[in-house]
Amino acid sequence: MRNHLPFPNSLSVPGRAMLTVLCALGTTTPTLTAQTVAPFYAANYSIVNLGTPPGVPANLGGINFLDNSTLIIGGAANFPTAAIYRIGVTRSANGDITGFVGTATQYAEAARIDGGLFTMPNGTIAFTTFSDNRIGQVVPATLSTIYTELTPLGVSVSTGTGTVVPSGFPGAGNLIIGSYSVSSWHRVPYLANPDGTYAFTTSIAGPNTGGGPEGIVYVPTSSPLFGTPSVLVSEFSAGAVRAYFVDPEGFPRPETARDFITGLGGAEGGVRDPVTGQFLFSTFGGGNRVLVIRGFGAPVQACGLSDVASPGQVPGPDNELTADDIILFVGWFIARDPSADVAGGGLFGGGDGEFTADDLVLFIQRYTRGCN
Repeated sequence: MRNHLPFPNSLSVPGRAMLTVLCALGTTTPTLTAQTVAPFYAANYSIVNLGTPPGVPANLGGINFLDNSTLIIGGAANFPTAAIYRIGVTRSANGDITGFVGTATQYAEAARIDGGLFTMPNGTIAFTTFSDNRIGQVVPATLSTIYTELTPLGVSVSTGTGTVVPSGFPGAGNLIIGSYSVSSWHRVPYLANPDGTYAFTTSIAGPNTGGGPEGIVYVPTSSPLFGTPSVLVSEFSAGAVRAYFVDPEGFPRPETARDFITGLGGAEGGVRDPVTGQFLFSTFGGGNRVLVIRGFGAPVQACGLSDVASPGQVPGPDNELTADDIILFVGWFIARDPSADVAGGGLFGGGDGEFTADDLVLFIQRYTRGCN
């Protein structure tokens, strides 16, 4: 747990835990600072404050999309009672998110969730925790939650954030984890389990960026002033979102740091809107807000649910429908991999638990429909 105000990286974990408890008891007051788009980007990007999502308890953790109309957000972040909440969003005629629908409801238990809330290649929801340095996964079939200790895997205490590098970027398919406490980055190899979750192995050390990373979002090169593959990192200790060029593993390159948003009290999670390409950021304290950043390039047209192959045969869409997609799916089906269980109302591990011709027929129907 951490205080709502920026503080030095040297502050101990117990000290931060005590400060968060004091916040919860009302003995400190979160400071709402004035966030600003940095001058280099100001002519191209703007900030819209959506406020606090109703029903999500403070403080906010990571943020992501469950589908195009539904956000998932960490609530009561860093506490043992933390959970992932779901809430609908309203959109304008051109697709811009303008607000929330109703009151959030709990989606899954997520004890001590922090700034990382992301989707694994098969659609399984994963998240990072603080201060116990774990990665959690929501089991697709049951929405129950399992945890993996990251300290034995060499990840510095404590996360922090994490995500899977999207296709089209250097290091596509890599799972990278950022340690909040010491601002170091790690690549964590993973293998699929039969139940739709993943097993993780010993990490590979990456760079140190400083700032206390809490959220990470990759920027398409179609966006103004981002012609080089880049990533935005929410840095809690710095009270900012910073832009970095991406190295071959998908890590941010420390020497390329440039402020994107400053004055952002409680900078926490981040995600890209799959409809408009705009970016959303959450704040831990600092008003517990969700902010939309407008001006980014629109998403590339997706190729539907039959786009399962990507370069290097890492499951995950590459926006192309080729024989690789069919070969990969048939391999899953023969092996009775949950990723091939697409009939019965589910997708990639969320189906009916049976492997029949219905799964093959449904996949081929999606494939022949092509991009949608």
